[in-house]
Amino acid sequence: MGRYTNVVLRGTMYYLRVAIPADLKPAKARAEVWCSLRTKDERKARQAAHEKLAKMQADWSLQRERLANVESGVAILSQDQIHEIAADFYRQELLFDERRRTETPTPSDVDEARARLLNSKCLPDLDRLEGQDLELAVFSASLDFIAFRETAKFDSDTRCRLASTLRRHIAESEYALIKWAADAMIDLKRLPIAKESRDYKRLCLALLRAWIEAIDRTIERDSGNWGGAPRDPLLAAAPNTGAATASVAIMLRDVDVEAEPSISDLFERYAKENPNNVKGDTINQSRKIIALFVDSLSALRLPASGITKKEVRNWKALLQLMPVKAAEIGAFRGKTIAKVVELNQTEGRPVISAKTVNKYLSALGAFCSWLVNHGWLDVNPVDGLLVRVDRDRHPVHPYSIDELNAVFSSPLYSGCQSETEWHASGNVTFSDHRYWLPLLALFTGARMGELAQLRTADVRAQHGSWIIHITREGGEGKSTKTKGSQRVVPLHSALVDLGFVEFAKRAKAGEEARLFPALGMNARGQIAGDYSRSYGKFLEKVGVKIGPKDIRQSN
Repeated sequence: MGRYTNVVLRGTMYYLRVAIPADLKPAKARAEVWCSLRTKDERKARQAAHEKLAKMQADWSLQRERLANVESGVAILSQDQIHEIAADFYRQELLFDERRRTETPTPSDVDEARARLLNSKCLPDLDRLEGQDLELAVFSASLDFIAFRETAKFDSDTRCRLASTLRRHIAESEYALIKWAADAMIDLKRLPIAKESRDYKRLCLALLRAWIEAIDRTIERDSGNWGGAPRDPLLAAAPNTGAATASVAIMLRDVDVEAEPSISDLFERYAKENPNNVKGDTINQSRKIIALFVDSLSALRLPASGITKKEVRNWKALLQLMPVKAAEIGAFRGKTIAKVVELNQTEGRPVISAKTVNKYLSALGAFCSWLVNHGWLDVNPVDGLLVRVDRDRHPVHPYSIDELNAVFSSPLYSGCQSETEWHASGNVTFSDHRYWLPLLALFTGARMGELAQLRTADVRAQHGSWIIHITREGGEGKSTKTKGSQRVVPLHSALVDLGFVEFAKRAKAGEEARLFPALGMNARGQIAGDYSRSYGKFLEKVGVKIGPKDIRQSN
């Protein structure tokens, strides 16, 4: 295997353990590198190790050559090479622009999107929303349409601003915005150039000039002129169209994607595999969390191998300052998490709890565990970063006697004004989930979600006593917090006296499969989700302060 290497079994995957040559190891850097061989087979691992070691040694040789060139001060790139690289980059940017334009919405696409917006079916939960929730849903859909409709204008405005910025940078010898292309070219062509060397600056300058020329052509295309030619002497000989030279086989903007799948691509593989067999809603929530993490990264197209402890630590710091329900607040909509945190310093809205921060970190941690198991990461960068939660700081209190009286002596139990005005007195009475769920929670200690999903067959006589069977079995969408949460609960005599058994018998006689058929699943697959929101508003209106309370602890 060679004097630098060792094939090591780490968990279930084999790794190549390589000592970094002393002359190439930066000060205070680690002395060795671990590289996943992405196989559990030892024979395949050793074969792959030879190939990886050969590449590493070639890279070390190139690094030594770059260092030697820096020390000698001799220019490595000829003017012809500079011209060739700049011309390649110029043509690639024009090809990238062509591809982008094919993805821009056409007038017919916009018309179809407008028709979908005007059709209420585009908002499947519209009929269940009311008040501010309804306004926000319509506002969000409208913003999405406006962004879609204005894509071409937004792209054009962005090009003009970018051209202005690049011209200012070239006047100031500032290369920050072009280094990504210079680094990609150096890696792609394996140029013996060290960063910050004189040749590196020459290359950055040439690429910056080529980028400005390419943007000028795209601006001309915005007005219908596709025949423009470069005016910069560096590119005067470069044609406006045509493929890049053979030495640049793929678009620079796609180099990182071709080399390694993006974090988002890998998450979709993770979601499809669903290794922990979680519900679809949990996967969807994790998808949003991973998107929020990617949004915080210093490089949006960072591959999975770039998820480091530092990146996670920085994200955690932002999460601890993120306002509650930021996505629903107009001032924050469409902003990055960093920008939201910055704006909230003025807005002063309350931030998410430590428990919620840990929920986000745990979702990322589960994904990273999968990445480790599949060889995309060496270690899980989330390990050890969960926030310590003081469980006594915000305890969940039972309802007080006065609060229970406020609920159960309210118009909901004596006669209310209408189907939606439960808190106001009237002649309308209920005998459905609105009436029974608070009572069941009080006398059984079960969660609202567990009770809302009950089937008529789950209420029955057993050994001479009435019971409620809380189980995951017997119907689509049924769940409990854990497998061990499935249980049989004796029915309290107060519920029998109030007529709950007779209510269940009527539901069963009516051939209803579910005990509370009026409750429908929301977009997240939760049966009690919409009801919980309505119940919370009812509590506020009857004078029960919303907070960390649980009616289940009040019995």
